[in-house]
Amino acid sequence: MQVKFKLGLVALLSSVGQWVYATPCEDVNFTNLILKQAHLTSPQGHLADCKVLPQQQDQALIVYQQGELDINEDSEHAQSYQLHLLTADIQQQKLLDHYIDPNSYTSDAMMLQDIRIDTAAYQLHPKLRAIGLRINFANSSSVNPYSYNILNLYDLKNHRKILNNLRVGLDQGENDGRCNADNHSRSSVLIVLNTQHQGMFDLRVNSKEQNESYRWVNDDCKQTGHIENKRSHVLIYNGQRYNIPRYLTEYEP
Repeated sequence: MQVKFKLGLVALLSSVGQWVYATPCEDVNFTNLILKQAHLTSPQGHLADCKVLPQQQDQALIVYQQGELDINEDSEHAQSYQLHLLTADIQQQKLLDHYIDPNSYTSDAMMLQDIRIDTAAYQLHPKLRAIGLRINFANSSSVNPYSYNILNLYDLKNHRKILNNLRVGLDQGENDGRCNADNHSRSSVLIVLNTQHQGMFDLRVNSKEQNESYRWVNDDCKQTGHIENKRSHVLIYNGQRYNIPRYLTEYEP
């Protein structure tokens, strides 16, 4: 009876341990060990996201944002971030690859809110499934709110950034703090096509745009305008990266 109790206790503790760490990304010891192997221990940096790779369940991707304080005339408290993409072997708890995004990301009036790994099936070549990063920015204004979301795609095996700063989400507006308001929003989705250029499949960006207006009407706040448009654009690989039209990279709608 005592043996059965001990075996049951061991099984229970084992199941509890598995429940506590459903994925290795939830294990702080695992992520800290990988960051230490990559020599990333800056007090101004922190882990942004971590996910097990769906196409390689024995590996995890860790994104670390390393910051440096940027004090200048235009912005007293700007923070610039360099993104490190770390591929790790889960079983061996070993760093396999370390790639640094060539671009830096500034957080000032437009604050960097969060970074999320996108593991959707971006199969850009029969032997290449790209990894995505979605990076969100927003200001803190209540009367002139502005936020946007960009998508980057990476070929980590060959240390390449093949899609840079595709703006897949945008929300901006102007209001009086009560009712009168004019808002604009755009959301985009990325679709992999069968056609290809330079050995990489083309990408179609389908965008939905909305313009809304609100005004006081007979002492009541009502929607006075609503316009909805749809746009589509095909991104073609030029041998180094995908070409993106200006309206999908800049701040303006």
